[in-house]
Amino acid sequence: VMPLDPSRAMIQTECMARLVDQSGTLVPAANFLPMAARHRLMPEIDRAMLSLAFDHLCQAAADAVVVAVNLSPQSIADPGFMKWLKHELMALGHQGRYLAIELSEFGAIRNLPATLELRDLVRHGGGQFGIDHFGLEPRALELLRQVVPDYVKLTGALMTDLAGMDSATDMLASFVTLAHSLDVLVIALQVESQQQLSVLRRAQVDAGQGYYFGVPQ
Repeated sequence: VMPLDPSRAMIQTECMARLVDQSGTLVPAANFLPMAARHRLMPEIDRAMLSLAFDHLCQAAADAVVVAVNLSPQSIADPGFMKWLKHELMALGHQGRYLAIELSEFGAIRNLPATLELRDLVRHGGGQFGIDHFGLEPRALELLRQVVPDYVKLTGALMTDLAGMDSATDMLASFVTLAHSLDVLVIALQVESQQQLSVLRRAQVDAGQGYYFGVPQ
């Protein structure tokens, strides 16, 4: 995640879930996560992802970049998972300030009490809480006011709208003003062109993530 102000440093990196099959070929998350969700296995996958992130942070230098991990709604609704997460965050200690945990807009709206519990747990450990795939419809704006996350990542579908609709750009600028009034950082997803970057800068969006800045490793 790169700041749109070129004078600032990288804001965060984001963990991506991928598997390796028996032939050594990478399996994209889109190929296995839907089945994992269907079989209620997401807490185990999220636990594995977080464990890798925790190991990385424990070995990181003092100037480490924030690492973001996206959790499933299944996980935050699982008491056993939340108890485990609380224990691990306490064990992480001061390195917790380099951790960001995200939840999708859909997941946050679906279970607001668990979302607030997760937000408070992460902040107590010194980390950041974000809402991913955030839209600009009324229910999302109400969610922003109820949760007041540390940052939001705007849905990538917005990039298509910005290309040909002045009204969409005006709506984005108004949203950014609202978010900044709550001290919420605004990050755009799927930024792929200089034209998109220019529009985002005019709307005062803080940062971007996408192929324009680099491909996932």
